Amino acid sequence: MQLMRKQSNSSDNDSTIECTGQHISAPELKQLIEKSSLNNTRNQINLNGHCLHNESLIPISDLSNMSFNNCNLRGVKFANCDLHNSSFKNADLRKADLYRANLSLANLEEANLHGANLEEANLTEARLLGAKLDYVNLINCVLYRTLIQQKNLGKRIKQELDGDYLNARIVYLRLKENFQSIGAYDSASWAYFRERVAERHSILPFRASKFYVFQLTKEATFFSWLGFYVKYTVKWLSALLLELIWGYGQKPQRVLGFCLSIIISFAFIYGALDGIEKLNGVEPTILELLVYSLATFTVSSLPDIEPVSRVSQIISSLEAILGVTSLALFTTALAQRMGGR
Repeated sequence: MQLMRKQSNSSDNDSTIECTGQHISAPELKQLIEKSSLNNTRNQINLNGHCLHNESLIPISDLSNMSFNNCNLRGVKFANCDLHNSSFKNADLRKADLYRANLSLANLEEANLHGANLEEANLTEARLLGAKLDYVNLINCVLYRTLIQQKNLGKRIKQELDGDYLNARIVYLRLKENFQSIGAYDSASWAYFRERVAERHSILPFRASKFYVFQLTKEATFFSWLGFYVKYTVKWLSALLLELIWGYGQKPQRVLGFCLSIIISFAFIYGALDGIEKLNGVEPTILELLVYSLATFTVSSLPDIEPVSRVSQIISSLEAILGVTSLALFTTALAQRMGGR
């Protein structure tokens, strides 16, 4: 590898050291950094477009304020390195090891981080706009005012895809807090919803014995295990119902769909029971039954249609209760979304 120093018109301290070779090894980079440090030009090292494929840069602990734009850094080991304020724009960081790396204020825009390890990395105020973050390990990483886009994380994060639902919950909660810190409230809503979905997956009865078995003692009896499975079956069913009906408060449109299904279903129930009549004794049409069901759902009444049988009166009362509950759920979900939970 050749080293080239570009001289400026001023002094040696204004010069920029560049690597003109296609591939640069870790020892060569270390030598370059040491040489530039002697000339006070360390912060001007430019590695744009070079290849450090599978190199281990762990011995070079301080890599702050450097430019790795467009570099091939696939599989490079940056564990515990200080990469503060460094630039990795459009770099290939697939499967790179960034364990406990300091990436605060780093520029990772448009970088490819597929399968990279960012466990316990510091991403405070880092910029990851447009970065490919599918299947990235974000366990215990520091996220604060980190410019990150939900669409680049994929539909689900690595831990959820791997079935590690407890850690998935932790990562989703940190993503939610970070999205809130940058005002990305729709993305914060997505992270909260995915966290609750991960929780539901973890309490599925046959999985609960893996994640929550610590709640049972070693001397647990058959009835203790039976109670354990019954408890988590009920919790799982409750969570599934909440997810389907209103998306844990993050999907108001689901509540509207639930309301519509109740109104239509009860209209057909009234028609099948023949317990709803008009005041003149004529049976109502299906359209009139739909209107009656809508009025009952919204706790209103129609002057010319009423239930005449005890069963129809009970069913009408049940629909009214469901209507009040559903409208309360819709109001709550809408308030949470508008309030930027």
